[in-house]
Amino acid sequence: MATHDYVIANGTGAAVRADLNNALAAIVSNNSGSSEPGTTYAYQWWADTTNNLLKLRNSANNAWITLRELDGTLLMEDGSNSAPGLSFASDTNTGFFSGGADKIGFATGGAERLEIGSSEVVFNDPSNDVDFRVESNSNTHRLFVDAANDRVGIGTSGPKEVIDARGAAVFSGDHVTTQSAFGTAHGILLSSTSNLASIKAVSNGSNNVAINFIPLSSGSGSEAMRIDSSGRLLVGAATTTHADANAKIQATSTGGTSLVLARDDASVVAGNTIGMIQFYGNDGGTNQQCAEIRCDADGTQSNNNKPSRLVFGTTADDASSATERMRIDSSGNVGIGTTSPTHELTVHGSTATSGTIEANRFSVRDNFGNPPSLGNGFYSPGANNLAFATNSTEGMRIDGSQRLLIGTSSAASTTAGNILQSIHSSGSSLILGRNDTSVGDGELIGGVRFFANDPSGYNQVAAIVCDSEGSHNSNDYPTRLEFYTTADGEGSPTQRLRIKNDGVSEFESSSHVVTATTSAGAGTSKYLYRGAHSSGSTIVFNVWSNGNVESATNSYGGISDVKLKENIVDANSQWDDLKAIRVRKYNFKESTGHDTHTQIGLVAQEVETVSPGLVTDLADNDADGNQTDTVTKSVNYSVLYMKAVKALQEAMDRIETLETKVAALEAG
Repeated sequence: MATHDYVIANGTGAAVRADLNNALAAIVSNNSGSSEPGTTYAYQWWADTTNNLLKLRNSANNAWITLRELDGTLLMEDGSNSAPGLSFASDTNTGFFSGGADKIGFATGGAERLEIGSSEVVFNDPSNDVDFRVESNSNTHRLFVDAANDRVGIGTSGPKEVIDARGAAVFSGDHVTTQSAFGTAHGILLSSTSNLASIKAVSNGSNNVAINFIPLSSGSGSEAMRIDSSGRLLVGAATTTHADANAKIQATSTGGTSLVLARDDASVVAGNTIGMIQFYGNDGGTNQQCAEIRCDADGTQSNNNKPSRLVFGTTADDASSATERMRIDSSGNVGIGTTSPTHELTVHGSTATSGTIEANRFSVRDNFGNPPSLGNGFYSPGANNLAFATNSTEGMRIDGSQRLLIGTSSAASTTAGNILQSIHSSGSSLILGRNDTSVGDGELIGGVRFFANDPSGYNQVAAIVCDSEGSHNSNDYPTRLEFYTTADGEGSPTQRLRIKNDGVSEFESSSHVVTATTSAGAGTSKYLYRGAHSSGSTIVFNVWSNGNVESATNSYGGISDVKLKENIVDANSQWDDLKAIRVRKYNFKESTGHDTHTQIGLVAQEVETVSPGLVTDLADNDADGNQTDTVTKSVNYSVLYMKAVKALQEAMDRIETLETKVAALEAG
């Protein structure tokens, strides 16, 4: 039978037997075959011979559940992270599922934690905030991924950087690659608590790459060392400072550089080597030492007692090792050809000089007055004088008063402090130049700087500086002069005066722009400032020592453009203020230094009672220029004039009103 309901009907023996046979045939035919049984029941088994699968009907009798392959392979539903195909009765959202073709997913709490695929194994693929750690025998956080902060710790559960390894690290292989290593981030970042450093690859131009080393502070810092594409070690500079391509180690610093070779040994006796620089050459097969510079102990060393000597060695022709040629011992004696120098310079062997040298801690003698026979050099032209000659002619000397004389053999001035003097038949100049074909705006051309000594040493106190004021080109050299002085109580100079390339002068000061004084008194015979036309022949502006200001055009003005102002409204009435202000006759006291003739004007204290805004307090200074506790009051006449204009307008309005009334009365 093709189908059967699996229910045995009541009947006679033969009929029941037939029905049983039919039911058994149905079990065979319905529960196995290439097509789905025609009649299905809940929890019915079916061997799908087409797909080689063993299936079970679900409880709702509306779908088949694949259990396993007929060859014994176990199969389950794909499922998802929230409903795994294989889960647990007490925890249905935890288990295994298929995340796609050739992928196995592991879920806990309804979220995927691990995915194993054909090409990769991924932890925390959905990017949940879930930490990952690997324990070792003695460390519970041998490997730790801090998901919240995107950091990886080795030996720590609190990594401070993207990778934080606690303990020594060994990188095996021919290179270590970092993300965005060319010029961004910090390459490989090294950390020890709060101290940081980085090693990174940077572009060195023309597709060349250099490796630089940067000590960091707060995540930033300046390059300290690099290995460039030519294999040179550069310390303190990003580019080579030496033209010699064979200079493989170069150090650069604004304060000069040092190479330190140290011996870390608590017991050092005479003859022990402290440090050495050795030079090797290749003989065609191997590298052989050919020279050395060595520092040896020159006695037993102890605390604050470090006797030492420098030894210089070279290798002779047809020799295979270096031989000592010169030494400087602990007392400062220099020995050439000897290991026991007895004087500041001890030479064992012949010497050759070109010129006349008599050495007694090195003095110069040449019969007082004769330049070197070769024409160029230095000599003594007289007692306590040292001269320098070129082409058999003296060009410069230092005389017995420690003055530097250029172009002359005698001082033009004997005034103390005139230590540099230059004399020439056509006049002399001090030239400060810049030998640079590319000069940009604001770059230094030259300067004269003045220093003074205090307990901390020599410090700059004033300067005259020439800077460029625009880029320099052929026959185009815009410059400016700047003048600096140091104020009382300050430690460095401040710019006071600037003369720009167009001739405009700018004054700078914390208290006043320009202070001009004259010893001529308060008369009008001396002026503090004069302005003239470009020709200089016609005076158009005078400021006299008595305070008078004159202009040829009798014109005075102030900047008053509407574009500079806001909140513009009509002024209040000034009628009452002007009526209350008392115009006085007076003369200045003789002790003030002002002209004592009778004048007409105002008294500031009286004006202040009527309109305080018209009065300004100026602090008084004593004879030394120090500010006192008293003030001198002044009247702002420019504002007073504006009050007068307003009052005049009011008076004109009143007059016009009265004229109208008078005209009406006369007409009536």
